[in-house]
Amino acid sequence: MIFRELYLFPSLNEFPRELTSRFRYQSRSACSFLERVLKEEKFKTENFRRLCVVCCRNPAKPNWVNASNVLIVEVPFCEEEYNATAKEDLNEYFLGLLASGFSKCSESIPNDKLLEGIEKFRQNGNKNEWDLKSKFLRHLGIKWIIRCKLTLDDFILVLLLFKNGQQLFEEEILRTKPDEVFFAEHLRRIKFSGDSIVLSDYEGKDIYRKDLRGVEIQGQYAYFP
Repeated sequence: MIFRELYLFPSLNEFPRELTSRFRYQSRSACSFLERVLKEEKFKTENFRRLCVVCCRNPAKPNWVNASNVLIVEVPFCEEEYNATAKEDLNEYFLGLLASGFSKCSESIPNDKLLEGIEKFRQNGNKNEWDLKSKFLRHLGIKWIIRCKLTLDDFILVLLLFKNGQQLFEEEILRTKPDEVFFAEHLRRIKFSGDSIVLSDYEGKDIYRKDLRGVEIQGQYAYFP
């Protein structure tokens, strides 16, 4: 099996749903960043594809793999400490819990690579952004990029225009809750089609369409024939 997925959340049996849902959404940005490290690593395991670091008041269970091929690792968690953590410090708080979980199963995971990933996330200003698709119009010297941004609060899909390395245009395409349940399917339905970029819904109807031949830049309409 290939270890691909990483989740961090409070115990569903110990804490209220409002807290566990809020925590899980907020922690997806850091976990998703580290999942891209795992994607590059292609780390093989005997019996699990996903690691769940579960936050408990008093961790007691040893590490175990459930019937869904998920490795469960418990770490100490204080609800009051989490609620008192300033929003700008939450990513660092989550990284600490993840590192604690990694240390408890270090022989079963690519621990060094994941810790390197944590440092890269920090060096990147705790930003989780990646380019999904791009289209370079060589004769015009312009490049269109569809970029994903995953924050504590939202998943945001944006359209960017660059010329000579300088960003000229940015427009939001889609905004959802920060969880793949809400945005993953959209990423499979967005595409460059001729001179347009199109995002369709489940029935094939356009949610978003942008003609790439002309956009408004700094109050002026720019046309790219």
